Amino acid sequence: MDANIRTAVEYAFGSEDKPMIEDVQRNMGGRSFEELRPLLMPFDKGAILARRVLADLMAGKKHLLPTAG
Repeated sequence: MDANIRTAVEYAFGSEDKPMIEDVQRNMGGRSFEELRPLLMPFDKGAILARRVLADLMAGKKHLLPTAG
């Protein structure tokens, strides 16, 4: 059973997702998501906020605060 699942997952990602992701990257032409200024829908808010926070963390503009534990 595991081999069948592995084969199905490899097919889905290799034959379906990978070509789509490569096309998107090619169409972006090296521009960042923010530079493209895409139309954002209300349900995109969480993902966009997460993307912005991660970008700020990677750029050193924000720092994670330690949590009490």
